[in-house]
Amino acid sequence: MKTFNEYLNEASLGRFYQHLNNPDNVIAVLTAYRNEKTKEENEKNNNFLKKFIKNAKFGFVRMEGGYVENTEGKEVDVTDEISFAIFTSKEREKELYNFVVSMGKKFEQDSILFVDKDKKASYINSVVQEVE
Repeated sequence: MKTFNEYLNEASLGRFYQHLNNPDNVIAVLTAYRNEKTKEENEKNNNFLKKFIKNAKFGFVRMEGGYVENTEGKEVDVTDEISFAIFTSKEREKELYNFVVSMGKKFEQDSILFVDKDKKASYINSVVQEVE
């Protein structure tokens, strides 16, 4: 028998897949977690990020995941972090891009996964400039 979390993860993945395959959507995946922060700090920062996403009126799906981040010149595997798959219409692509770049800077992220209106996925570095 599956646990509640397994069902939740499958539902989140299913919703992510739905939004990814919607030709009218653009998507970004972002977290506020950092390896050098405590669990409490990361949860607090992610709650702030969630509020920022809601205030910007983007849709989102909460996802469990991980990333290999560069901390003080060392690669550290962060496997237990909560990320948000953020989605919106392709008409708001530039707005979403600028939003995730600014949030990536705010929460000191190494990179952000961005899927544009042509369904081209790429990592953007959070220190890049916003698009005019």
